[in-house]
Amino acid sequence: MNKLFRNPHQDTQKIGTIPITLHYWTSKTYPKTCAALSDLAEVSYRDDMSKREGNEDYRASLEKLLHSLDTFIREFTKGSSSAGKRENYNLSNKCHFSLLLLWQIRNTITHQGGVIDQRCKQKYDRLFRKMKDKIKPAIDLPDTINVGEKFIIGFQDYVTIHKCAFAFFKEKVSEEDYEIFKSRAYTTNYKISNIVFPIEVDLGTIFLDGEKASSHGFIFDFKTRKIIPPNGAEYNFTKEKIYLQDGRSFSAKFERRKQCPSENDQVPQTV
Repeated sequence: MNKLFRNPHQDTQKIGTIPITLHYWTSKTYPKTCAALSDLAEVSYRDDMSKREGNEDYRASLEKLLHSLDTFIREFTKGSSSAGKRENYNLSNKCHFSLLLLWQIRNTITHQGGVIDQRCKQKYDRLFRKMKDKIKPAIDLPDTINVGEKFIIGFQDYVTIHKCAFAFFKEKVSEEDYEIFKSRAYTTNYKISNIVFPIEVDLGTIFLDGEKASSHGFIFDFKTRKIIPPNGAEYNFTKEKIYLQDGRSFSAKFERRKQCPSENDQVPQTV
């Protein structure tokens, strides 16, 4: 696969020279929504980091959240509708009303640098006038917006809209898919820090730290499920260390089988 493209539902990291692939929990019905929510998780993490540095603007996260909503509605309706269609919302619900209002602004976030244009103002104002005596939005959105002003959204308002979007999802999908959506929306910035491989020997089990072992010449063949040590590598049960022919060594925990006689502890064994 070209390095510019990857499977949206898995990630591969290396521990030393060992490639470890993580498969994300993915809905069979809404795989594109899952991919969109993973993008949301990445952008929200960056906005969180920016907030810690004093720059509180969750506009990028909101854009990804609304894109995820659009992706979901397109998958849910099998391509016959989108997030901009009023028929997808119950406008007596303040969350639905808020999502549709913000969708009017989404185009300016995506294409106009967040600056309100005349088309956005007309669509937003018209929708607000129609509903203002019947329902209030979930956050303090104004009843009219001004051309030339730039839209931003702070943390608390974004959290509220995030909850609204997920309440919308919950109304439409199974409990399992809803849990998958939540998982994908929050799984990001992780690092696989270690992996331990067991080697069965006569006396019991040697546990190899994957990163240490790979850096000392051990090869892990996942096709054959074999661990191939460097020539002449030996394990000392007393010191719980693996010694190599070049004089290097590293620790490796040992767990004895209960039936093994203790006098064998002193016998080095080829790994």
